[in-house]
Parts: sequence; C-alpha cells; structure tokens
Amino acid sequence: MDVKLHILDNGLKLLLAINRNIPVVSCWIFYRVGSRNERPGITGISHYVEHMLFKGGEKYGKGDIDRLIAERGGNFNGMTGEDFTLYFETLPSTFLDLALDIEYDRMINAKFDPEEVESERTVILSEREGAENYPQYLLTELVQSTAFIAHPYRWPVIGWKSDIMSITREDLIQHYKSFYTPSNSILVLAGNIDEKDALKIVKEKFGEIEKRNVKNIVNTREPKQFGERRVYLRKPGAARYIYVAYHVPEASNEDSFPLIVLDGILGGAKSFNPFRAASFVKSSRLYNVLVNKGLAKDVSTSYSLTIDPYLFWINITLREKVSIEKVEKTLFKEIEKIIENNIRESELKRVKDQLKAQINYSSEGITGLAFMLGYLETVALYKYLEEFEKRLENVSVRDVRNVAEKYFSEDNRTIGIFIPKGG
Repeated sequence: MDVKLHILDNGLKLLLAINRNIPVVSCWIFYRVGSRNERPGITGISHYVEHMLFKGGEKYGKGDIDRLIAERGGNFNGMTGEDFTLYFETLPSTFLDLALDIEYDRMINAKFDPEEVESERTVILSEREGAENYPQYLLTELVQSTAFIAHPYRWPVIGWKSDIMSITREDLIQHYKSFYTPSNSILVLAGNIDEKDALKIVKEKFGEIEKRNVKNIVNTREPKQFGERRVYLRKPGAARYIYVAYHVPEASNEDSFPLIVLDGILGGAKSFNPFRAASFVKSSRLYNVLVNKGLAKDVSTSYSLTIDPYLFWINITLREKVSIEKVEKTLFKEIEKIIENNIRESELKRVKDQLKAQINYSSEGITGLAFMLGYLETVALYKYLEEFEKRLENVSVRDVRNVAEKYFSEDNRTIGIFIPKGG
C-alpha cells in the first residue's frame, strides 16, 4: 500500500494513496468534529452544519455541487458521527481540481442563508421524527444516554428535538468557524494521482488558509460505572428487543484489537466501512445459541473504533413467547464461557481470517480505501490499516479472554429492554 503523509504549515494533514492503474480519484475530507464536541442546547449542531454545507458557498451555490459532480459522472456524499464530519467526491481523475475546489469553498466560504437554515431545520426535524418511528432507534438512544452520564457521547448525533428547534444561524456559524479549519482536518486523495502534482494543487488551494488552533479535546471523562443500569421502553411495536452495552476503551488503547476479535467471535466479523456493510454473523456464537436455538429472530454486536472510550453493543430481537430472562441467561452464559477460556485455536483462526477479509473488503477500491485511511487517522492512526493483519495475528486466546473478563462484567453494563405497548 503506497500511502504518503504530508502536513501543511497550517496544520492540514494530507494523505495520498496512489494507484495509477485506474482513471479515477476519490477526495475525502474529515473534520474532527461530531456529537462529542457538543453541549446541551446545541446537540445535533455538527449534523446541522453538515446539511448546511451542501446548500452553497461563495463560489458554488445551491445545487451546483450536485450538478457539477453528476455532469462528470461522479458521486458525492457527507456524514456526521460522534467523532467526525466528512465529505467526499469520487470522479474521473481529470477533475481532481474541481473536487478540491469544492472542498476549499466548503471550508471557508459557507453562506448559511437564513431561509436555507430554516428550510433545513424542517428537514432535520423530519429526519428525527422518522427515526423515532423505529423502536430500535429509540432504544439505542435511551441506552446510550443512560450508559453515559457525563461524556458527550451520550448525545444522539442528530440531536435532541428541542435543541434542533432552538439552534440559531449564529450558533451554526460559530460552530463552523470553530471547527472547519485546516488544523482540524484530514484530506485524503486516493486513485490516479501524482504525488508532486497533488501536493502542489493542495498547497495552492489550502495552504494560504490561516492556521487556527482548535479546542477539540474533550476533558470530560466518563466515570467508572459501579453497577448494572436497566431501562425500559414501551411504545407501539412489532417485537421485543434487548440491547446490552458495555463500556470499552478508545481505538488507541492496546485492548482495541482483542475487542475486535471478541466482536467477531460473538457477533461475526464485520465491515469497518459504513458505506460497505457486510457481516459473517451466521457463523457467530450468539447467532448459534440465540437464533439457531429459536430464542431470537436476530442478534448483532458492534465494537466501534472511537477517539474516546465508547460502548460494545449486543442487540437482540426476541421471538414471540420467549422470556426475556431466558434470553439474558443464555447471552450471559455464553459470555461467561469465553471468560472461562473455552475459545478454540481453530475458532480464533477462523475469526481472524474473516476479519482479514472484512478489512480488505472495507478498503476495496479507492473510495473504500480513502474512507478507511481518513477514518483511522481521525480516531487513531492511518497506519492501523497497513498494520491491521499483523496486529490481528498478535491477538491470542488469552488476550480475548482477558478483555472479556475486564469489560464484560455485570457492573459495567447497561441494559435496555423494549416491550411493545400492551405486550
């Protein structure tokens, strides 16, 4: 993997992944700002700003980006998460200048037209109201806000409804000016590019932007949890759900790779790229003891690489007439088996092979590769991608057992249960 890192004088990080065999380039820019950088009163503002930055700037007005990218046979998108906000364009490499020009305009020239601010408020409120129709979303929101009592990971990325309704144009502009700056951004170019030419054009467009220090370190640390927390949700719905969340460490922690393997054992190896979803869930332990045994309709697990300590999720959809107590007992018994060291070397090898396949799938093609490089550099280091297989091979059965014992305790978990109203 031929990846080059350059850092401009104003702090912008540039990652170049060169592949001269295809006539396409993918341009991604990550800003280290998401819901973890918010506070009560402005939750959801990072997502709101993302919406607004598709509404035009000084050079590219409303609809111009859509039209220009489509005319050149490309595609584009944006996304907001807990740790980052991203934007990308993938298009023929002869139009790299256009992609960079769009992102330059987006970084310094956003307009925040008052009418568009109100129009987009309606769109986001509708998006939130649509999500609230799904019990799974509401249960996730409830468990997350219960598991975290201090750290801003407790906010939903889309924000609380009352905050979305009250955020002002001035709030949006202040948030934008605080975080959309070279020193808080990672620009990734992947595909048919020349290193010298790419560096030259990036310096010409972004190099003269003033360097500004960004306060994106979150000082609030989540206190240690001392005792299981339980929450219940009753609303109309078609099924019962059990969501279990354990506190786990950040991406840069030495336990992150054993936790990736544990995730693969319990719920199947997964894609790390949200734009390329895939899973080996049917070969997992929990699928075997819950779904194959008729206790659950579905089960999934999730361990995310994040800047600060986050959550390991286990989500279960129950079958009718199966007791919640029986499902919980089966789940925790399977976790206890891992803690008691019943992982076979053959099982460990199978999961590692699946994870290797997933990391290759996640970074397949220039768009996937660009995402993975930017994402990993945001939460830890881009070199995790090239070191992935080596780090994975170093994980032992004992390592997996140790992280299960360390983090999967009763006192460290939050359980959310959804029961359909009248159920």
